[in-house]
Amino acid sequence: MIPDENNETNEKNETNNINNLSDEEKNKEQTLNQEAENVRKEVGDGQENNKEAEYSFDGSSSSYSMSGSDIPENKTFVSKRPSEFELSYDSKSGAYTRKEYADKSGAGSDLSAIWQSYTENKKASRRSKRTIALCVLISVISGALAALAICVFAIRSGVVERGNVSYEDTNMKVNYAEIKENAVIAASEIANKTVVAIDTYTQTASPSGATKVGAGSGVILSEAGYIVTCNHVVENAETVLVTLSTGDRFEASVVGRDTQTDLAVIKINVSGDLPAATLRGTGLILGETVVAIGNPLGALSNTVTDGIISSLERQITIEGQTMTLIQTNAAVNHGNSGGGLFDSNGSLVGIVNAKSADVSVEGIGFAIPISTVKTVTKDLIEKGYVSGRASYGFDGVYITPQNYSRYPELREYAVSGTWIQRITQGFYITDTANVAGYAEGSSKLRFGDRIERVGEVEITSQNDLNAALGAYSPGDTVSLSVVRDHNTTIIINLILSELK
Repeated sequence: MIPDENNETNEKNETNNINNLSDEEKNKEQTLNQEAENVRKEVGDGQENNKEAEYSFDGSSSSYSMSGSDIPENKTFVSKRPSEFELSYDSKSGAYTRKEYADKSGAGSDLSAIWQSYTENKKASRRSKRTIALCVLISVISGALAALAICVFAIRSGVVERGNVSYEDTNMKVNYAEIKENAVIAASEIANKTVVAIDTYTQTASPSGATKVGAGSGVILSEAGYIVTCNHVVENAETVLVTLSTGDRFEASVVGRDTQTDLAVIKINVSGDLPAATLRGTGLILGETVVAIGNPLGALSNTVTDGIISSLERQITIEGQTMTLIQTNAAVNHGNSGGGLFDSNGSLVGIVNAKSADVSVEGIGFAIPISTVKTVTKDLIEKGYVSGRASYGFDGVYITPQNYSRYPELREYAVSGTWIQRITQGFYITDTANVAGYAEGSSKLRFGDRIERVGEVEITSQNDLNAALGAYSPGDTVSLSVVRDHNTTIIINLILSELK
């Protein structure tokens, strides 16, 4: 091994060994040491670089050999001059060992040239790797540009058109209109068999014994025969007849009704299972394709119309009741009430309950959202009413100048004056039999009392009275401000009951 130039001990041992030689031998020794030093400078000291590099000199061939982790295996470096002996270094003793050779000839080549060739080969290898990486990058970019050029060519040549997708290998061409048509057809095939027509009757003294008073639609909820419809379709009926998509007719019983959401559940008894609708979960999208299926005009059962979702949460007031409904432009008419609004998969998304009252307006229909339908119908089937709602417990009527003549029993409470009569508009109490109770010490309601306020809410319509109740739960005590005998105001603390 070639010693480290900073190792003072090794330098002293080297000097002592050289002093024991003759002048001629000293010159040769010094020349050889200088050559060894030159080699070290040319290739670097392996120990300084923490590389297990090792150098040895072969006197017979006048060459140095070097091996290590960073040196090509069996690499030989030949000295500039012929050598007469081999000089090796012992790291343990710190001394050189000299060995004479009989063959004094031999000539070497330049060590620095050989090392330069080696380093240049390594640089060339690195340049080659960078060149390969650059070629790969250029290939990827070229491929992307080629794909883009093909797409542009396809669009300009008409192979791909906006609104159409062409497949040259199958000669098939599909456009958006065809996609929608296929969706409507598929939805209709799935959903149509779950929709029924409903006719309602009252008993009369006529020879037939019954008079038809209304018609509507319904959707089968379960195989057991439960059907959802609108409350206003069956609320005044004494007899309800249901016609299935097959044409079979059955008499139905009313399971439960809810005026607040305009929903009702009826039931028919049949042998065998009925085709029940699939109820959609959440995620209805504005603009989504829908189909309405029902019994328009009470005579055209299982009529299918299509449209889109025009609005998801439209606030609509119907007969004094404000509801949040789905708006659609699918054609609906009288008789569609209670029918289904279905998505393109045939799943039920709402129950149709109204269209615009303006006869000159078309393309505006409304449906009760499926989330409401699920909650209300579950309670109606299990309990017969919607649980958790508060009720005042009293009955009454909202008197206006236009309708007061229909309630002569309230005339003395709503009308004042003899020669010039004044009608006081408002909600008047007609029955208190179902009031749950009053707070201790509170006055009680009487027939003819007019309600002015519920809590802090001023009552100017029937809708105000219903809306004010929504802030309370069964068992709560609510403060009512009422006017008695035209001019006396009384505060009554009423205990609310559960609406059933």
